[in-house]
Amino acid sequence: MFEILTVLGIALIAVTALKRREIDRAKSAKEGLTLPKLARALRTPTILADSEVGAGSQSSYRSPCDSRFHFVSAFGLIPQQLRELHIYSVAGSFDQFPQKVSELLKKLYVNGYAVGEGIMQVIHHDRPLKEGEAIYVAVVRDENREATRTVAFLDRYRTC
Repeated sequence: MFEILTVLGIALIAVTALKRREIDRAKSAKEGLTLPKLARALRTPTILADSEVGAGSQSSYRSPCDSRFHFVSAFGLIPQQLRELHIYSVAGSFDQFPQKVSELLKKLYVNGYAVGEGIMQVIHHDRPLKEGEAIYVAVVRDENREATRTVAFLDRYRTC
């Protein structure tokens, strides 16, 4: 009898989780905040030099797998799985970020892909992004599971 109740309980939890995911996706689509759309929007700007932006730069890099990118392992990512690395390093508060960047960061946070204390302080506690810091948006691909995920984190600015 206990086994039957356990199986029914697990099935109920699974159905509830699937329903919740479906509701979240419908809500995101209704608001127009789909993750692939925002990720494409972040990649579309041209690479700007520091002099063109002023206090920093907003740029996109295609990342090779070498020792320059081992710092991502501090945020739970495997450097060999890194496919793209986008960098936003314009000093200022979250309210001053371009709309596409702030929407992407909010979406990643909601889905649990904004990692680290620094990024949480920037998004929720009005901590400004300082000179010498950058927000990294990393795209990693696990070929074994055929899964891609996008993760955002804050770290010191590196010229990759």
